[in-house]
Amino acid sequence: MQDELGRQKRFLDDRHFESLRLAEENAKKGDLNAELRLKAADLEKEIEVLKLQRADNWREISKLKDFNEQRVREAADQADRQKALDYDLSRAHLRIDDT
Repeated sequence: MQDELGRQKRFLDDRHFESLRLAEENAKKGDLNAELRLKAADLEKEIEVLKLQRADNWREISKLKDFNEQRVREAADQADRQKALDYDLSRAHLRIDDT
């Protein structure tokens, strides 16, 4: 009976130490989990900032494309006006040469 009592006591002690070890391991993993959640939250904030920057960049690119298209149209208009002026000048030269 004493031997059985001693075995049961050792068994309970082993279980108690196992329980303490598992509690300590659980606390460490809980801390790690909390750190990972904070990092995940920081990364989500960073992603949101990057999304906003991307949207701003897209708007800026669109604005610059529109501005560029406007400049191309203006250049084409000016080229047409220059051709018209060149034509008018050549006609004026021809009239001068005729007189």
